[in-house]
Amino acid sequence: MARSRVTAQLTKKGAPGVLMAALFAACALYFYAPVASIFTSLSPGYNEGWNALHTARLVNGQQLYPPISELIQNNYPPVSFYVVAAVSRLTDGDALIAGRLVAIVSLLIIAGAIGVASAHAMKSRGMGVVAALSILAIIGGQYQVYVAYDDPQLLAHAFMACGVATLFCAPLRRRSVILASLLMLLGGFTKHMLLPAPLAVTVWLFIVDKRLFRVWIAASISFACVAFIACYALYGVEFFSSVLGYKRSLSLGRFLIGAGGLSPLLPIILVGAVPIAGKKLTASPAQFFSIAMIFGVAISLLARSGAGVDVNAYFDIVIYGVPAALAGVQQIVASTRDTRAAIASGVLLGLLAISPAFTPAPIRLPGLFEWRKAHADLAKASKEVIEGLRAIEGPVACEQLSYCYWAGKSFDFDIFNVDQASRANSEVRDLVEAKMADGAFAAIQLEPDWRAAPFLVNDAIAASYAPIRDYPNGVVIVAPK
Repeated sequence: MARSRVTAQLTKKGAPGVLMAALFAACALYFYAPVASIFTSLSPGYNEGWNALHTARLVNGQQLYPPISELIQNNYPPVSFYVVAAVSRLTDGDALIAGRLVAIVSLLIIAGAIGVASAHAMKSRGMGVVAALSILAIIGGQYQVYVAYDDPQLLAHAFMACGVATLFCAPLRRRSVILASLLMLLGGFTKHMLLPAPLAVTVWLFIVDKRLFRVWIAASISFACVAFIACYALYGVEFFSSVLGYKRSLSLGRFLIGAGGLSPLLPIILVGAVPIAGKKLTASPAQFFSIAMIFGVAISLLARSGAGVDVNAYFDIVIYGVPAALAGVQQIVASTRDTRAAIASGVLLGLLAISPAFTPAPIRLPGLFEWRKAHADLAKASKEVIEGLRAIEGPVACEQLSYCYWAGKSFDFDIFNVDQASRANSEVRDLVEAKMADGAFAAIQLEPDWRAAPFLVNDAIAASYAPIRDYPNGVVIVAPK
């Protein structure tokens, strides 16, 4: 067998160990800054404060899905808020830091689950370790901000990845299919756009075993019905209008930007398509990963065309594309009779498949030396903003919601989501204009480029509010004129 000869030759030369060491070093480089930032009061994005404030509403017994008339909208399913609320008991009630801890633990669970599934699928522990480290390095290098970021994305992927692992880490039985269905439903009720894995399981089980396919469909429908009934009982119709009825503006420009964002992952996509390229679909686990990756590409393009959708839309491509690509390399090596040619093709294609794990290093390494000073300055400026907002009496709104969260202010105005709602509903737009004209907020925190941001609500703010303070980091505080 060419594959066994190649494996023996590469192992003899120490190649697997060198590759694993290189991937581990890449992970250390990419993870340093996010991990060092976990317990700081500096947030890199809007979502952290948004998630923390909704978690705080849950902890305080307020509505998790309030009507849009309250100028707040929660378009995420509920599971993550309960998980983060539970973990916040370990962080002195700080839901934002708890969310960061949940995110990084979830990323490790994803890598472990897919690594174990890959080892079983490819019958190689080494390939499982490479798959796990590659996933960590690619997400850490290409999408570093999400490594320890208070957002439900990675938690949802962790549920999905564990569901996939249950299908491959034991004989395929009714029990494992039902458990996979339950885990993936939890993933869907954490972040509802994570469809690639469930769709791939549906296609794969239809090919593998019609009886288990029927079990999968029945279990999924049953769990979904129970979950929707529970959500109706807990949150009422607002859950459905907020999560399923959420209207996000779409544009061709964002679609094209999303398509361009796939370029760092092209090596994974190309090599990951090998297991199904020109082949009949079978029970091969490698084909499952390829199918999930392709669904990930399609759904990421659709998602990225919507306002407010970030690079986390590509995570399914990484999570399922990496094992698909490694399996593709394995298949090419196995089909090459000449040992030298097999070794050459295996090394070159293998490095190509996981090259996205290393391409960010030339940028991340120099930046690491400058990061500590820059981070300290930004954290100091962030604390100044937080203290300034805390000193203001009366209701305060924030564009960067983490400021309001750490300042102890209530969640009274969700600028981004209300803007999205106002584009589809003139009544919401009129409500915002009336609130601003009445001076409903004692102050509003805005980002440096707030007048250039394409938010309709900014016009209403500018008409009734004027700047009263600027901060060194460019943050602007406005108050009623």
